[in-house]
Amino acid sequence: MLNLRQFALFENNDFLILNKPSGIAVHSGSSLFTGHSLIKQKSLIDFLRINQTEKKSKIFLAHRLDCETSGCILFVKSVNAFTSLHTIKNIYYCIVFGLFKKSVIINVPVKDKNLYFFLTKTIIIPVKYIRNKYTLLKIIPLTGRKHQIRTHL
Repeated sequence: MLNLRQFALFENNDFLILNKPSGIAVHSGSSLFTGHSLIKQKSLIDFLRINQTEKKSKIFLAHRLDCETSGCILFVKSVNAFTSLHTIKNIYYCIVFGLFKKSVIINVPVKDKNLYFFLTKTIIIPVKYIRNKYTLLKIIPLTGRKHQIRTHL
């Protein structure tokens, strides 16, 4: 059984922030490919719901990170707190290989699993150069589609 306490960065009555390591799925329905077959794996949200002390409360996922991605993930522990999240703007930081010279707004359609295209918009801002080889980027998705940032990079 996964001990989520080792990943906890902050918790109060409304929110839980975990430092998610790579290799762990965030939401249910994720599968793990082992080379020959797909295996259903427990996700962070599954573990949180199983270990809930107060069964009346519901835990919501505020956003997603891919299984391979590490980083902070926000879970919401009350309906009121969840509805207050509509005022929050998502900002991501990532390190990429190469020197990203100027800020850009990318306006490129992203295809979903049903092969439908959705208009998407992302702002990408170079923040810092590292060892003259890498760039720390600030990424602000103005729309929210699955794999939008990955597609735009």
